[in-house]
Parts: sequence; C-alpha cells; structure tokens
Amino acid sequence: MAEGGLEEIDAVARAATAAFADWSRVSGAERKKILHRIADLIVARAEEIALCECWDTGQAYRFMSKAALRGAENFRYYADLAPGARDG
Repeated sequence: MAEGGLEEIDAVARAATAAFADWSRVSGAERKKILHRIADLIVARAEEIALCECWDTGQAYRFMSKAALRGAENFRYYADLAPGARDG
C-alpha cells in the first residue's frame, strides 16, 4: 500500500469489501475455529515472524518475540467473541 497508486488502493478496497461480504456469512463457531487456527500458525512461526519484524522495524528481538505471541493472543481473544462462538 505504501508504494501503491490509486488503482492499487482501489483494488485493495474492492477486495476487502468482497471479503467482508463472504466473512459476514461465516457462522460464529466457524469464525472461532478459523481465528484460533490463525493463532496456532502465528505461535508455530513466532520466531520467524519476530525476526522479520526486527528487520522491518528495527525493533529489538526481545520485544518483537513478545509482540508476535501477543498477536496470537489477540486472534484468540476475538475468536472467542464471535457471535455464537460459544456454541461451537
């Protein structure tokens, strides 16, 4: 996005709108499963993610390793808030 022009930004906005329409039709229980799976994948690759973030941002590994795991926690938190998530 940072290097994109109006056409790229428009394409991203259209894709996000289309994705939201699909996502809004996914049940809360299924959303919960998907978001927990994303969290599992983040945890599995937390070291790699932390290293990439160090290179990208210049932040210390000690901080970024915790940030990667915090990202997984965020996905779990919101997964459990999905409508009907307690049903599945």
